Amino acid sequence: MTAGTWENEMYLRKYQGYTHDNGRHKKVVIAVARQRVSILWAMLRDGRLYEKECNPREKAAEKVQAA
Repeated sequence: MTAGTWENEMYLRKYQGYTHDNGRHKKVVIAVARQRVSILWAMLRDGRLYEKECNPREKAAEKVQAA
């Protein structure tokens, strides 16, 4: 994951959300992977290619950073 991507932001948000340390990293990685699988499944279902500009999470993050 590179800095500034929605995966990194989701990872950090979920990682801070877990209060216990037992398996926290593993649970967060699984949550991010599930989100990625959902996106890939939608791409296959709709027959579309991944377009960074169409990702609403990254658009929202860019607006927050610009403010």
